[in-house]
Amino acid sequence: MHNYSNSDYQLHLREQENKTIKQTLIVTGNGFDLQCGLKSSYYDFFSWCELNIKGFKDLKNAKNSTFNSQGLIQGAFENNPNLTVWDLYFMYKSTLTNNKWCDIEFEINESIQSGFWNSIISDINYFQENGNWSYPDEEWFFAWMMNDRYYSNNNWMYLNSGFPTGMIKTVQVSSDDFHSKLLLELNIFEKRFSNYMEDELKKNTDYHMNQSNLLNKLVQSTTNDDTYSILTFNYTPYSSEYKYINIHGDLKSLIFGISNNNNKNSLAHIFTKSHRRMEEELPILADFVSSKENTVVFYGVSFNNLDIDYYRMIIEQFGYDRLYFCYSDYGEINRKSEYENAVKKLVEQLSIGDFYSLREQGKIRIIKID
Repeated sequence: MHNYSNSDYQLHLREQENKTIKQTLIVTGNGFDLQCGLKSSYYDFFSWCELNIKGFKDLKNAKNSTFNSQGLIQGAFENNPNLTVWDLYFMYKSTLTNNKWCDIEFEINESIQSGFWNSIISDINYFQENGNWSYPDEEWFFAWMMNDRYYSNNNWMYLNSGFPTGMIKTVQVSSDDFHSKLLLELNIFEKRFSNYMEDELKKNTDYHMNQSNLLNKLVQSTTNDDTYSILTFNYTPYSSEYKYINIHGDLKSLIFGISNNNNKNSLAHIFTKSHRRMEEELPILADFVSSKENTVVFYGVSFNNLDIDYYRMIIEQFGYDRLYFCYSDYGEINRKSEYENAVKKLVEQLSIGDFYSLREQGKIRIIKID
């Protein structure tokens, strides 16, 4: 029993509050949900869209059609607020052109950073001023769709009827306003993905049992701690017995976004994940991860560049002296070499040391989970 003076006791309390508690922090990505039997891949989602979303298949048919693609696209969007300009972009400008899969966040970032939307704004403003489209190429579809949904008026009729231009109040679409409309379109798309995932959870009655079993395997193969916290890049919920946080929102309000890193477009900040987390008032990660000395266990995380700022935070601010990178084979595919290369690339990007030296020191461990 210690006898403290009042001032000593207050100092002792502060020291206890500041005392670092080492704990296990599990970080999960989409590979975790896939391993639990959930059809959470973009491939599955786009396949579902083709069967369930009005107009989605028409966009695909329009892309492959040599006749009347204009009519198919205009018909797909007519009185159809659930179809978005992002559907059109994924269909016409991404790898979805050739198959049912594309990386949604990568394509969003590519469209913004490349300046693609600037030409669409110019096309809309040309139409607003002249009453006709400058050149009806493939990108015209995007301008027509956004103009029809957000900036439609009868100016083109007046202009084509010979009204003096001074009597017609034309619309000039600003970049700020247009990007805010792009975000509204993305919100519609996000809500659709949320609905899809909720349906998948209802179908997969074994999901939470599989979830618990996989978490137990992860802990037993790494730290063997009784208690741990979970940071997940997924939108799906964990059982109430776990302490967890959905980094990019849950199924009620999920976020598709881009990274602050290497963002060259000043208007793109409204699409960055950190900005959108703030707008959605999602919990601050440092408040959730109370300890600064965590043994971090990764599973099912892709280590893509659009979340690199979060990987840096997790490893440099929340991590301690050991990192576990865990993976599973999918079917007959041996992923050992592929996964080791992905981890090596991450270590090099973050400049946290030499990958091979860190492995020899036991500070990085790569473990297969059966």
